[in-house]
Amino acid sequence: MQEKHYSAFNKPKWAAVLFLLPGILTFLLFRYYPMVKAIIMSFYDYSIMNPPGKFVGLGNYTRALQDPMVNLVWKNTATIVGLSLLGFFIPIILAVLLDEVRGGNVVFRTIYIIPAIMPAMVTIVLWKWFYNPDYGLLNIIRQGLGAQPLGWLNDPKLAKLCLVLPGFFAPGYTALIYLAALQGIPKSMYEAAIIDGAGYWQKLRYITLPRIVPMMGIMLIMGLIGAFQMFEAPFVYTGGGPLNSTKVVALYIYEEAFNFYRMGYGTTMAVMLFVFLLVLTWLQVRFFKTDPDS
Repeated sequence: MQEKHYSAFNKPKWAAVLFLLPGILTFLLFRYYPMVKAIIMSFYDYSIMNPPGKFVGLGNYTRALQDPMVNLVWKNTATIVGLSLLGFFIPIILAVLLDEVRGGNVVFRTIYIIPAIMPAMVTIVLWKWFYNPDYGLLNIIRQGLGAQPLGWLNDPKLAKLCLVLPGFFAPGYTALIYLAALQGIPKSMYEAAIIDGAGYWQKLRYITLPRIVPMMGIMLIMGLIGAFQMFEAPFVYTGGGPLNSTKVVALYIYEEAFNFYRMGYGTTMAVMLFVFLLVLTWLQVRFFKTDPDS
């Protein structure tokens, strides 16, 4: 038998490392290096003209804990996140309904995915026109029904809801993810349940929902991270107003770092947001780490 000789680079493990190396280096350069740089900057009164500036240690963190505006933006962010959770089950309901459709399934999937393809900024600008108090679509509809027009984005009591309301009407991308999870459930389980006399709601409760709990956990994690990092909507809709009612953490970080050039203080709040989301994600992963068959 002819003996085969392999060099070190012919071994499968080295081939895998070589293929992964460009991606790993890119990830380290554009993800972890800026992260480490931001953490270092947070300990300085960072100067753009003479970096890194004066070392202040934990001074920026102490200032952030005593800053009343920081408390306000965190309260605003938490309120907006809570409002956004009101729409968490909308894509799940849509996915369950789509899974029941036998004919024209592709047509319905296409209808739901098209809004997700549209750039987020286009959707935000379109909804800003809807909210216009003078000629916006929503007030035109209200006046047609005989109701008084609303200020929408000019009303501190409505502005937060206006930021999350568009998301309730565009759950298509998330709904399709849930639909894929539903279609991965073995049909034999439903057939066995039918033989045992289970009805629709019993199948939904004991088969469908337990097996999409891991996916629900992932989508909840991604949704909360996105909500806490919300920037585009308050930046375009209100700029943080009215009366700072929609000024969120990410917007305040942007203002401090790029409007007032307090880079050290801005990165300090960014690091605090990162740590908070890291702990929140860890807690969610632990909570949703369940086995549907147990």
